[in-house]
Amino acid sequence: MATLNKTREGTRNQKRGTSIGHANITIADYDATLDLAELFNIPENAHIVRAHLNVKTAFNAGTSITFTIRLGTTIFVAAISVATTGVKTLTVTPLDSGVGGLCILLPTIVGALPTTGEAELMVEYIEYDKSTGEYTDYSAT
Repeated sequence: MATLNKTREGTRNQKRGTSIGHANITIADYDATLDLAELFNIPENAHIVRAHLNVKTAFNAGTSITFTIRLGTTIFVAAISVATTGVKTLTVTPLDSGVGGLCILLPTIVGALPTTGEAELMVEYIEYDKSTGEYTDYSAT
């Protein structure tokens, strides 16, 4: 059985916590072009692991409306419909944030522009360089 190399024990076993970026999205956030919305910054050296979207008031576009979520130009949540209320199941492509950047929401609308709509977006990520201050005690196992 392999033994644990404890020469880097002081840095290897630091626990990491999950950070959450949050944005409230309403139709008032967009102009007539319904261009992208810059929501919040995701720091450098972070690993995006999950995202949650709760549509509180349906976005009432003429035919359909979807949101795509990306970091800079890299999509990590594919298009999801926001035409109905409720918590949406988002499939996240895990992503390393690299140098960090803006979390961007890009709407795609078919038909008339929406006049109502509100949603809450939360993106969970782990910062590689941010420790909770706790350590895993390998000597206890």
